[in-house]
Amino acid sequence: MTIIRFHENPAEYAPSFFFNHCGSMPWSGRHESEFSGLELIELFQFCEEEGHRQGLNDANQDRIGSREQAPFHQDFMGGYPKSLWENAYWLGVQTHGDTTPAAIELEIQKVLGAPDTSRWLRDALNSALDRDSTDATNDAEYLCDLLTRRTNALSLASEANWDDQ
Repeated sequence: MTIIRFHENPAEYAPSFFFNHCGSMPWSGRHESEFSGLELIELFQFCEEEGHRQGLNDANQDRIGSREQAPFHQDFMGGYPKSLWENAYWLGVQTHGDTTPAAIELEIQKVLGAPDTSRWLRDALNSALDRDSTDATNDAEYLCDLLTRRTNALSLASEANWDDQ
């Protein structure tokens, strides 16, 4: 469940969001001038992710448009959070059209047939198709996390080497 409360001056204050699964967002109810850089990033990511999720859910439930309107005032931060949310909403609606088994199978065949697909990706995808889809997804998520952390660690080590020179 989500609870959204609007400030008496929504053009200058973020709405307060509370979720059962994670509590309040750190920037909830904050004045637009009080956001730190990290909180701005979190707010913008939230708008994109939640707007996309709402669009996907609305398309899945055949109620497109019911949650298109962002819970942010058009003047709050120059309308940027509202715009991010609403654009992401329609991307979510559009994405829903690509979630049918036939559309996914077509995408898989396009990737496998593309001449610029790496041998590694082709082998990994073929291997994953022969497995239980949940197990394959869990392994892929773990691999993505591990490779992302490796890339970040190598990048940080590289930056440290530049600092030493």
